[in-house]
Amino acid sequence: MDKGTLILLVDESAAGIDSIRRVLADRAHHFRVQRVNDVPTALARILGGGVDIVLLNLPAATGPQSERLLPFLELRNQAQSAPGGVPIAVPIVVLCGAADESLAEAAIREGAADYLIREAYAPDLLRVLRSVSAKNGVVAAPRRSAASAGRGGRILAFMGSKGGAGATTVALNV
Repeated sequence: MDKGTLILLVDESAAGIDSIRRVLADRAHHFRVQRVNDVPTALARILGGGVDIVLLNLPAATGPQSERLLPFLELRNQAQSAPGGVPIAVPIVVLCGAADESLAEAAIREGAADYLIREAYAPDLLRVLRSVSAKNGVVAAPRRSAASAGRGGRILAFMGSKGGAGATTVALNV
C-alpha cells in the first residue's frame, strides 16, 4: 500500500530525522521519511526501489569545496550508472549550513534538484519537497476515501441504460 512520497534522508546524525518529521507532521499522509547513515547505504536503498526524493545532508567540514561535494557526486554518479544499465532518476536535495550556500549552489550546477539551508529549513522544507515532486513527476498519494479504502459505496441511481455487460461495467466504475 502506497503511503505517500518516500523521502530518504542521508545523514550521519539521527537527530535530523526528528526535526524533519516534526515539520512534516501534519503532512504525514503525503510524506514518509527514512534515514540512512551514508551514501553506500543510500544507494542500496535507492536501487531497492520506492525512494522518491533523497535529502542529502552535506558535511559541515572545512576543506576545498570539491571535497565537500563528493558525497553528492558519488550518490548521483552511482545512481546514474546503476546495475543493469538503467539509470535511477531520483531527485537529490542537498542540505547544508548557511555558511555553505555556495556549496549548495555548486551542487545545483552539478545536478542537484534543490537545496535547503540547515539552520532555517523548516519554512522551506515543504515548499521544496512539493516543487521537486512536481518537477520530477512524483505524486504524493492522496488521502483515501472510505470508498477507495475498501469499505465500498452505494449507487443511488443509474439512469439511461438499457442493460447489458457495458452498462454493468459503467455502473461499477461510477
